[in-house]
Amino acid sequence: MLPRLLLVDDEAPTRDALKRTLRGDFEIVEAGSAEEALTILKANANFAVILTDEKMPNKTGTDLLADVRVFYPRMARVMISGQMRLEQMMVAINNAEVHRFILKPWENEMLRLQLQEALLFHHSLGEIRRLEKLAITDPVTGLSNHRYFQEKIREEIERASRHDRIFSLMMIDVDHFKKYNDKFGHPEGDKALALIAKLLKSATRTADSASRYGGEEFVIILPETDKPAAVEVADRIRRDLETLSIGDLITLSIGVSGYPSNGTTCEAIINAADQALYRAKEKGRNKVELA
Repeated sequence: MLPRLLLVDDEAPTRDALKRTLRGDFEIVEAGSAEEALTILKANANFAVILTDEKMPNKTGTDLLADVRVFYPRMARVMISGQMRLEQMMVAINNAEVHRFILKPWENEMLRLQLQEALLFHHSLGEIRRLEKLAITDPVTGLSNHRYFQEKIREEIERASRHDRIFSLMMIDVDHFKKYNDKFGHPEGDKALALIAKLLKSATRTADSASRYGGEEFVIILPETDKPAAVEVADRIRRDLETLSIGDLITLSIGVSGYPSNGTTCEAIINAADQALYRAKEKGRNKVELA
């Protein structure tokens, strides 16, 4: 079975020439724009390599690969271009961590060799991601940990700033958790946290990022989501917990903040959500408060 390659170029003749050269090495899916490529990836991200032109209308290859780096990190990223200045290459390396640059016109055998090297990157990335996942996963809940959350919110702010996007942050605290632990013991407390984590996963989208913030606190980043929509999600999570077996003993207080309305830095967004959470606790718990 051939490895899959996503080929992105706005010029059909260029795509045809690349397909003729690479069709014996890859199963090729083509896209005529960055937007079409992202649509394809959302439907099926099982690609080993993405090969994209840099200069395209609306969204550059660098911007596309920067999104791929965040959302599909196991995919090897290769850029092809007629000409690129050193400064452009450095931007692509810093923002998208491009693995290979190929200049047009290409020599066919060299192109095939460079794409085979990109495949090696793909396999290495798989192992690296496996080890990284162990390092960033909370063992009790299976969610990502505090370290990963800090990296993720920085990335989300960079992406939102670059593309003029929005996102919301939800900070969640388990009410009365100490009493629950004291009554049933820490092993049962861990089971309750794992049950809440499962609830958070089921209530959020693939693009959302739920993490254990620490102790009995959780956080969720909701890309492309305004604060009123985030409040609806938060209230649904709060109500859903009430229907579970532990819902008569512990509840959830939730604070919601948003980018850029509550700030443009990690500290500002987190602090705004934390203050909203504090107000929810002050008002009697089991509530959602908006920053």
